[in-house]
Amino acid sequence: NDSGLLFFLSVVGGIQLLFLLLLITQCPSIIISEETMKFVNPLLPFISKKFFWSDFDYCKSVEEYSKYATHRAVWLIKDGRIKKRVSSFYYKNYGAIIRNIKTPHKGNLKMGPIKQAFCMLGGRI
Repeated sequence: NDSGLLFFLSVVGGIQLLFLLLLITQCPSIIISEETMKFVNPLLPFISKKFFWSDFDYCKSVEEYSKYATHRAVWLIKDGRIKKRVSSFYYKNYGAIIRNIKTPHKGNLKMGPIKQAFCMLGGRI
């Protein structure tokens, strides 16, 4: 049945596209220098975004909640909002990344999962 096969291939293709989109948006490579922090897309390296350390006011460490565990993360903050975040969930070299961050670190942030979701969606900390 050609319509059943077409439906199956459409579903599989849609799932693959979703995972590809998540990889493109959630897992950029991070290149840190003395003046900048650059986020480079792993699949399309010509798509990158560079931030100067002065683009951030400060950073805070936070325990981010997921369905089965918590993960350490650093939120880079500008004007009371998260501008970028680096999570141990995505980066195996998380410790090396946070040691090289040149923005002032202002301690740990403790908040529940609902407040975290609010902050990640653009709310003020």
